[in-house]
Amino acid sequence: HKDQLASLLKEKNEVVSQRDSLSKDNAAFEELLEGLQMEVGARYDSGFQFAIEQLRVVFPDLDEAKL
Repeated sequence: HKDQLASLLKEKNEVVSQRDSLSKDNAAFEELLEGLQMEVGARYDSGFQFAIEQLRVVFPDLDEAKL
């Protein structure tokens, strides 16, 4: 029984260690995802602003509020 108990405790410790490692990985991936979402939003906004600037060149009297 001692060997079985020792084996189960070792297995439990390994599982806890894996869980902790996966939790850290998950937190890192969530942080990366948040950064990528911010970057995509910034690029979208930048592209939209560029399009507005191009419209101003073609239509200098353009009222942006009507867009």
